[in-house]
Amino acid sequence: MLTQDDKDFDYSYELDLYGNQEGSSSIAVEYGGGVGDHMLTWSSVGYGGDQIRIDETQLLFDGSEAGFYWCFKEATLTRREEADQWVLEGDWEGIVYEGTPCSPGHITLYQPKEQDAEPAPEVEGYADGSDRQVQVAQTLSTPGTTLQLSIWDNAQEDGDIVTVFVNDEPVLEKIKTTEEHKKYEIPLSPGDNYLIFHAENLGSSPPNTAAIALIGAGIRRRIILRSDLQTSGAVLIKVEE
Repeated sequence: MLTQDDKDFDYSYELDLYGNQEGSSSIAVEYGGGVGDHMLTWSSVGYGGDQIRIDETQLLFDGSEAGFYWCFKEATLTRREEADQWVLEGDWEGIVYEGTPCSPGHITLYQPKEQDAEPAPEVEGYADGSDRQVQVAQTLSTPGTTLQLSIWDNAQEDGDIVTVFVNDEPVLEKIKTTEEHKKYEIPLSPGDNYLIFHAENLGSSPPNTAAIALIGAGIRRRIILRSDLQTSGAVLIKVEE
């Protein structure tokens, strides 16, 4: 979660930190905004490794509405442990494209501690044609019957190829994920829609990893999905009936 001092609503905010002190951030807002991804650098600061410094350096993906500008943020975040989760938080400040300062705010991120995995769902049809388990990364709800899907390789481009299913129906076949953000319209049906990312290969750096952005009625979300030859990453979209 990210707040801004001059706004009366919160942003969804996520970080992916890589081992080479690079990473990416994703921010989303439902009220007159959209989805944005930034490249960033990060480093450990302070004593004991409980603080990190992040600096957003480049806009990777802009799914915002016309006239909306994202801030390039910098922050020092402190990690603390709670009973069932880790918390990373701190104040941020930043600038927009022209160098004008943004109104600052606060970042609070939560990471649940590892727990026993829930049983993999049985997706009728897909399970019959594949011996892979479906691993649901997130569950979202929408009243809409279509969804805009953007898909790309958010890490090193390594030749990953995926087929995207909605339940047992392949809707996008053998898509190669690259740095380009490829956009598609995905049809949805009332009830449960499992958006399944079926790895056709593992690329040169396993597992098969895809970054996706989902935009639809009541949905503005960016998610990292990982699939291999035994497990397919998925998002469960519940369409209100």
